[in-house]
Order: sequence, then C-alpha cells, then structure tokens
Amino acid sequence: MNPEKLLKHINKSTWYKQGASIIPFFALPYVSMFDEVGPENTIVVQDKHLNLGYFGKEQEKKKARKHINRFLKYPGLLSKTIKQWRFVARKQQAQLKVLINIPLGNDKELKLAVQRHISLTVQAWAPTLLIEDLDPWGDVILKEYTKKYQLSHAELAVLTGPNKLSYVQRERIDRFSIARKYSNISVKNLWKKYYWILASWESAPKTGLDYFEKLIKKDCANFKKAKQEVVKIYKYLNEELGKKQAIYKKYRFDLKTKKLFKLFSALSDWRDERKQKLMAQINYDLERFLERLSKHNKMPVSLLSYLYIQDLSDFKLSEKLVKILQKRQKSLHVTYGGKHYNLMFIYGSQAQVIAKALEKRVSSESNELVGRIAYSGVIRGKVKIINSISDFRKMRPNDILVSINTRPELMPAIRVAGAIVTDEGGMTCHAAIVSRELKIPCIVGTQSATSKFKDGDLVEVDAERGIVRKL
Repeated sequence: MNPEKLLKHINKSTWYKQGASIIPFFALPYVSMFDEVGPENTIVVQDKHLNLGYFGKEQEKKKARKHINRFLKYPGLLSKTIKQWRFVARKQQAQLKVLINIPLGNDKELKLAVQRHISLTVQAWAPTLLIEDLDPWGDVILKEYTKKYQLSHAELAVLTGPNKLSYVQRERIDRFSIARKYSNISVKNLWKKYYWILASWESAPKTGLDYFEKLIKKDCANFKKAKQEVVKIYKYLNEELGKKQAIYKKYRFDLKTKKLFKLFSALSDWRDERKQKLMAQINYDLERFLERLSKHNKMPVSLLSYLYIQDLSDFKLSEKLVKILQKRQKSLHVTYGGKHYNLMFIYGSQAQVIAKALEKRVSSESNELVGRIAYSGVIRGKVKIINSISDFRKMRPNDILVSINTRPELMPAIRVAGAIVTDEGGMTCHAAIVSRELKIPCIVGTQSATSKFKDGDLVEVDAERGIVRKL
C-alpha cells in the first residue's frame, strides 16, 4: 500500500490511540498487535521517543468480545492461559540472556538469537492483548452485562480493581523489611530480586547494590515515615477488597456477572505482572545490549536506541543503517504493516501528513473532551503534559497531569497532581488504579488530551460527568 492509499484507509476507518515515551529498540511488542487486529489496522508513529500506536477500533472491539466470551464460557481457561504465558515469558527472558552475551563479532549466532527473541516476544505478548483490546471497549462490555444492577462508576471501579499488590508496592514492602533488620546479604538479595525496578519503556538505568543501600539507609533514618508508607499500602488493598465483598453481598450478582468481575480483576493483576516480566525485566537486558553495541560501534546509546531489533543482523552497523538511525532521530517516521505484512517505513513530509491524519481521526473539534471516569471529583488547574521523566520539572502541586498514559516511573509527578487526564486507558489501566489509591479525580481514554491542550492551559476536570473542559 502506498502512502496515498494509506491515507484513504485512515480516513475511512476508526482508530484507537495508545502510546507512551518508548524508544524504538524497546518497541517490538507492536509486532504482536499486527497479528491481533491485522497489520493493515496497526500504524505506529514514532516522533523521537514519543511513540503512538493507532489500532483499528472496530477490530479491537471484535477481539475483545471474542476473548471475553471465551473466558466466560470455559472456567479455569484464564488461569491456565496465564500459567502457560509465564512459561513463555521465562523462555523469552532466558533467550534474551543468550542474546546479550553473544561474543562480539559472532554475527551468525546474533542473527539466530535475534530471530528467536522476536519469535518469543510475539508469543509472550499475544495472549495478553485482550488487555489492550479492552481499554477502548471494557466499560462498554461491562455496562452491557451489568445494566440491570445500575452500578455506579465507583462500584465498577472497585469490582474490576486488582486483588494483589503491584510490583512497585512489593518492592517497597521488601525494602522496608530489610530496613527493620539490616544486613549486607539481605541488600544483595533485594538487588537480585529487583535489579530491573527502574526500567521503563523509555530507559532502563543500571542499578547496583549502592542504589538499594542508599534507599534502605534512607528508610533506616526515616523509619517512622517508611513504616507509615507500608501500612498505607496494606490498608488500601484491604479496604478495596473489603469494599468488593460488600458490593457482592449488596447486589447478589448472578453467576455470569460474578465471572465477569473476577475476569476483569484478574486482568488488572495480569497487566501489572506483564509490566514486570515483559517490560521492566526485558528492557533492562535490552539496554545492557545497547551499551555493548555502543562501545563496539563507538556510537552513543542515544543514537542506537533508534534501532528496531529487526534491523539487527551484524554487530558492526553498516553506514546505510547508521544514516537511517540519524534520520529517525531527527524527525518522526511511520511504521505500517500493510495488508500482507509488507512492513513500510515512511519518512519526511509523507510521514507528517499521515501522523496528522491519524490524530485528526481520534481528536475532537470541541473545547470539551469526553473520557471514562476512573475516580470522580471536580477540579480546576493548569495543564502540564507529562509523558517522560524529563517532564517532571514542569509539575507544581495541584497541576492537571495530562499524559498519553501513566506508568510507575511517572509516580513522583502523579503524587503532586490535582487530577489525571489520559489519552488512552480503561478501567484496569495504571492511571485508573493509582487515582483511586490517591483519591484524585481522573478521566482516561480521552484520545486527544495531549494534542488538544498545552502546558499552562486552564482546564476543568469534571470527573463526575467524564468531561475535560478548557476555560
């Protein structure tokens, strides 16, 4: 499909936007979406580190319904699927260890290892893609199934919330337990367990014993505060589980509705586990591999991060490939699978036109944006667009944090926000869960908040009606 035909395809289809600050070298999971909704219904715009994926909305709807019906029909299928997924995730992690330790110059083994890594990545992500499909359609499906119960947004949020602690919360608790009885062995074990904790889609800084020692010593010096943080984590989870049981008792749901809520809660927990196993742990190793490539080619990691791992066939990068990386670093480009998965990379003015056409398809002409209520409340404040750690310096207390989506590494900015507004997300997304924990108004799934508003805009977040309004 040429760019002109692609534009026609864009303009006659409906799209759902997802994205984050993601470096291309970490962006392989999109290949799985090619299979999930069709390569012709997956378009990726990469603007430096800002990554935007546009997926066929109707195709996601069909997949979401298909997955939901299958898991509701066969009891135990989801737990079996997750068990099998964990096995593949472990294989993927083991294969990546092989890849990053191949001796420099062994190009034949490199090619084979890259192919295995790509294959296992697709296998590992494929069964989890129901989570993506439900972001635009989860609340619609929930309301259809639960219409007769007339549940409030708050009740739906509780019923679909996680049953387990997140990996960020578990690390916090484990670190505090070491502060209570400090030993070098315990610090070393903590590092081995959570060495990847700082990894994100944008970067994966190397950690060491000194990093965890510093945090633990800080807990020792502020023991009372650290204990309060841990108590708060347990208290919130127990309160949410208590609310969940109370709602079950109040409504006496039929068996199918109970299964549905248990399914959504399980997906909430699975999303976090996926984030750990398929993002943080994988990207940590990928970053170490980039560092090896950097030394071997005498090029900065910042340039090599524009590699797609599919590009990699030799340890020594060709001049042609280096020029492509420089082009990607300077301006946005578009990746498109095409109807028959003939991967296209589009650059320059054509890429700009395609990116604008896609954004126009998901944006609203009105000064108001409508999204899904994650946590209710009404607040006015100044917009701050926060997609990356480098954006934190802009945040002031009670600013309205506007992001494509939120992730654990954005928590320092989230904690001072007056409200959260995201382009993407559904009932089980990170922004929805943390807003309920922090009790700050939150609207997710607006699709175009980051392009509609700019830093400093005064807006009203009406999370009683799911509307964000520019004042």
